[in-house]
Amino acid sequence: MLCLCVIAAIPFLPALGGSFTNWDDDVNVTNNPYVHAGLRDGLLPLLTRPYWHLYVPVTYALIWTGYHLWGNAAVGFHALNLACHLVSVVLFYQILRSILKSRWPALLACAWWALHPLQVEPVAWVTGLKDVLSVMFALACWRLYIAWREQPAGASAARRRLLSCASWLAFLLACLAKPGVVLFPLALAGYDLLIAGRKWRELAPLALFVAVSILVSSVTLGVQKPEQGGVQFPRGPVARLLIAADSAAFYLEKLSWPASLCPVYARSLAHGLLMPAAGVRVAALCAAVLIVLWLGRRWWLGAIIFVAGWAPVSGLVAFGYLAVSSVADRYAYLPSLGAALAVGDLISRFDHGKEGPAEWPGMLARGLACLWILVFAVLTWSQTAFWRDSVAVWERTLDCNPHPPARVLGNYGSALFHRSEELSRAGLSEEARGALQDAANVLQGCVREFPEDSTGHYNLALVLQAQGRFEAARAECLTALDLDPTRPDRWVALGAIDAAMKDYAGCVEASQRALSLDPHNAMAAENMRLAEMELSRPSRP
Repeated sequence: MLCLCVIAAIPFLPALGGSFTNWDDDVNVTNNPYVHAGLRDGLLPLLTRPYWHLYVPVTYALIWTGYHLWGNAAVGFHALNLACHLVSVVLFYQILRSILKSRWPALLACAWWALHPLQVEPVAWVTGLKDVLSVMFALACWRLYIAWREQPAGASAARRRLLSCASWLAFLLACLAKPGVVLFPLALAGYDLLIAGRKWRELAPLALFVAVSILVSSVTLGVQKPEQGGVQFPRGPVARLLIAADSAAFYLEKLSWPASLCPVYARSLAHGLLMPAAGVRVAALCAAVLIVLWLGRRWWLGAIIFVAGWAPVSGLVAFGYLAVSSVADRYAYLPSLGAALAVGDLISRFDHGKEGPAEWPGMLARGLACLWILVFAVLTWSQTAFWRDSVAVWERTLDCNPHPPARVLGNYGSALFHRSEELSRAGLSEEARGALQDAANVLQGCVREFPEDSTGHYNLALVLQAQGRFEAARAECLTALDLDPTRPDRWVALGAIDAAMKDYAGCVEASQRALSLDPHNAMAAENMRLAEMELSRPSRP
């Protein structure tokens, strides 16, 4: 077990040297006011209300705890993600042993899952904590469920109740870490029916798990506002099924061979509707279903696990990220458990786990599996480098997307801007000026291609301000405000630019607008105080 954990950890070790990215790490950690606040003003709101249209109190409680233990040290959060992944590895191995009844197939299947390059995003990305945490609790739920349901006849009623309550609590925590696991009771039911050989009438204990799923699903659908993220969801069941088929085919392809993995695929919903490719994908999926049906019960269970993890993010139901892409590597973290089970069953068909030396088919199966896993480990080590910082994330994304959306270009320009600030603080003024000009070039291209993108104009205004081009910066900031006047940070930026141009009356007006939108905005209050001080000084003759 220790060797498995060490092997699973090695390819992800470069992630420990990574920094936060501006791909939601700022929203969730570095600029999250609730994470930085104390118990009453920070942890309590995170536990009792949604944040950024998602209610995941267990994840945010852990982020809050981590911040108050080690502050903004990114290594602490990266280590936390890796620790959750390794706990999941241990739990999954134990579950596979109970299903496959053989050590080597379980060990190799677990290593295949642990080292798959698709796992890099949830493990190496700080914001991926909700994925690794929810799956860790889901696997703990499954492990406890097996222990509870397979208690010997002489076991005490108290022990049975303890295990059942612990399993149910683990599932609740999984759902409150990320609601993408709400269909996991399907995996428990599949295990009971297909592996344990129980009857349908013996599934009554799953009623409590289903109740949790319904409750969490209702809350999630209530707090998510996909239309605010710009999701243009096609109408009609056929369109939704085609989009879901597109995402299922994508994940199955990447699970089989994870080539050209990307932080942001920018795969549009319309991509799933294009003919004849959509028809080919549907036909291929139908063929895959027939193959699974032919291969037997373990493959059926693997398919159920895949569907349970994939369905909530398949595109059948609208959610905010669909405005950016219909697929993402992190969404395969749970479905890939089903694929790993299928791999384990495939190995066990040749390696029967008998005592003594394995026969040549078993040795061949082990060798081929080890080679496959080794290739995965090398790819995972390489993929981890793309998550070391914001610039690396967006450069990799641009390499994969010849026609990137506005958000990708805007985030890349913002990342270059922050890199220029870091270089300047390090005393590397020439390199800082080069990075700043690179940021200006990227953002100018962004607003030229996407003139209606408010964030692009705002980021460009910040870069131009840093270059001392205040008139141009003010014009970009005003354009951003024309497009979206509800963002207080835009008004704060306008006030700062006005102050730099010695237009203190304009600074006061812009700061007042920012405070009307966010009464607790400390930067707006400080800008207004300084501007009012300048206005109150007697004019010089």
